[in-house]
Amino acid sequence: MTKQVTLENTRAGGFGLPTGQVVPGNGSIVVEPEVWEAAKDHPVVKAMVDGGHLIVDGKGKKKSSAGDERDENGDTAEMAEMRRRFDASFAAVTTELQAEKAKVADLEAQLAKVNQGNGEPKSAADVLALADGNFMAFKSAASKLLGDKTPSKKDEIVAALEDLATS
Repeated sequence: MTKQVTLENTRAGGFGLPTGQVVPGNGSIVVEPEVWEAAKDHPVVKAMVDGGHLIVDGKGKKKSSAGDERDENGDTAEMAEMRRRFDASFAAVTTELQAEKAKVADLEAQLAKVNQGNGEPKSAADVLALADGNFMAFKSAASKLLGDKTPSKKDEIVAALEDLATS
């Protein structure tokens, strides 16, 4: 019985041997000697061994991964800084969004109050002030004052409200 060969990958990504086996990133596999014999002369495999990225049976130099230290998220220092900046930016935008949502809620409450009219009927002058805004809101407010006699055109509604205001 021949001794099996242990291959250790010191890089973060997996490495595929030409024979089909994959050495997982920062992991190792055990292969039959015939598999290693068939793969070891491949130029990419040789380069990985010579570079210290593929350790055979614990023999070989481990390439120092200077600058490749990773944090608890698996990020390099550069990626960790980018994550920190993103988190700070996201927090600021989220806070701004909450403030804008609060403003929208206040405006909706004011609009509901205006639409409700606090139970008080609007005067012709109040309705005339709405003439330059949304036509349907203006017509609706005018119809509350003019009733069934509300004209269909804006000019006619304005004239009817002016008559009502002066009478």
